Amino acid sequence: MSVNSINNSLKNNAFSNFNTNSKTSAMPQKTSEDKQKSNAYKYMLGATALAGIVALGIAGYKGHFGESVQKLLGGAEKEAGSIKPKASGSPKPEGVPTPKTENVVTENIEEAAPLSKEETIVPKEEIIVPKEEASIPKEVTVPKNEEVPIVEKQAEQAEEQVAKSEEKIETTASEEALKAEKAAEIVAAKLEDLVPKEMIGYMKMTEAEINKLPRMQEKYSEHIIETYSNGKPKYTIDCINYVRMYDEKTGTVVKQLNPRTYYEYDPKIADRRLKYVSITPEGQIQAINQCIKWDTEYKILEQIWYELDGKTPSHLSEHIYDPETKKCVKAIGYKGIDRNSGVSYTLNYDRMTGELIK
Repeated sequence: MSVNSINNSLKNNAFSNFNTNSKTSAMPQKTSEDKQKSNAYKYMLGATALAGIVALGIAGYKGHFGESVQKLLGGAEKEAGSIKPKASGSPKPEGVPTPKTENVVTENIEEAAPLSKEETIVPKEEIIVPKEEASIPKEVTVPKNEEVPIVEKQAEQAEEQVAKSEEKIETTASEEALKAEKAAEIVAAKLEDLVPKEMIGYMKMTEAEINKLPRMQEKYSEHIIETYSNGKPKYTIDCINYVRMYDEKTGTVVKQLNPRTYYEYDPKIADRRLKYVSITPEGQIQAINQCIKWDTEYKILEQIWYELDGKTPSHLSEHIYDPETKKCVKAIGYKGIDRNSGVSYTLNYDRMTGELIK
């Protein structure tokens, strides 16, 4: 069925309805009751026709259906012949109005032809949720733009700290491994390597054997074990097993051995200590140091400590004395053989007794 035939059919229906109304109104009124029924009937027919025309005009806008009706009402501006109908779906039969759509989209209403105040249709309000907003969960918090660089900087700082910690651990482990390897290469010296064998043998003498020896002086308990060719004492021993060796020329003590320590002194300056060796109860070497600096009273100011081989330097230590009591009050040990290597330990002593404060 063509568009022109549909439009002509609609025109005929519309004018037929109007003619029916005019004929009804021209009939003579017999009674007031018949007159009221007749008016109601006319109003109903007019409203029905008008609603049908409006519905057909709106519903057929996009498919250009009912163009003649819109032209009749003054809403169309283009001629029906210049518009090609879309071939979508099957044609609708004559006289069948298009049903109203419940969900009217605002976009379609704006594109429709303008209506009069009486014909204005108020669409139902619909809440349309954008897909972008609906896809974002409520609990997700997007940080501000200015917060992003701060978070990245904190992450970089954390990575740097972890890298430094790992590097420090690796360095410490490497140092410890190097020390362990170095210690494994060091062969600990034996007591016989540092102390004269004669002194070690004399220290094993019993008290009875010691009492048979001549005394150095009557008022001392020190006994002479051996003398030089000039008659001066060479080795002496006392009842507490202190074995001493004297210098032949000066007569001063140059070496002293007891079960726990061994000392060497300057033969030219009495009591100026040169070397110290600590001995365990089992007779093993425990520590070795060599004095390198003294004050005017021959108190030790600095000394170098050695590994157990007695040859490899380990670290430096210095001593601080109380000016009144002349006792050592502090000993500072460094990591290397000079002060620039950093402090390794600090020992404090009582200024009156000189004993270590724990």
